[in-house]
Amino acid sequence: MELFKRNIIILILFSSLFCSITNQSKINKLSILNYSLLNNYEFQVGFGLQNNNIYTSINKMISHNLTSSFKLSKLSSSDFELFSQNSIIFNSDKRLWNFIMSINYLINEFEINRWMNLGIVFNLFNNKKNIPSLGVYYDVFNINKRFNNKLNYYFHLNSKISDSYSFIIGSSFNFSEQFFNYNIEINLEI
Repeated sequence: MELFKRNIIILILFSSLFCSITNQSKINKLSILNYSLLNNYEFQVGFGLQNNNIYTSINKMISHNLTSSFKLSKLSSSDFELFSQNSIIFNSDKRLWNFIMSINYLINEFEINRWMNLGIVFNLFNNKKNIPSLGVYYDVFNINKRFNNKLNYYFHLNSKISDSYSFIIGSSFNFSEQFFNYNIEINLEI
């Protein structure tokens, strides 16, 4: 576990050194956590809608309290514009709180914007069918300019449809930038 903690800290520091953005308004429209819960299986495939953009996500359980996630979305049908989000989700043993780190890429006409999300999500209660969650996260754009980093608030509801299907509704908002983002996703655990 010590090796894992050290590697995560190194990954966060290394990734934050290479954050660079040129299109702040576009990034504000994409800012949301890719928070997923795996319950019974090791893999999960999801299809969703985020602010009128269709995406797919793949989640993999690494250990009993660690999940990796990859989300990809094509934002524009006429231009070469892609959004990719790679996340690591650390769950507490009782699954009451979760730490999330995401590295995001926005590729627009061969220009790459990179930023990170760091946050904590609290599961309000855990029953068999519904798990509502609240959290806060930062959009980290530049490690040297802390005033540019944005605090966001997050709400998430995971509803179990059957043993291997779930439905997710999530939203994030930022008071200072006055934006509201949402996502709707259906997942299949494999």
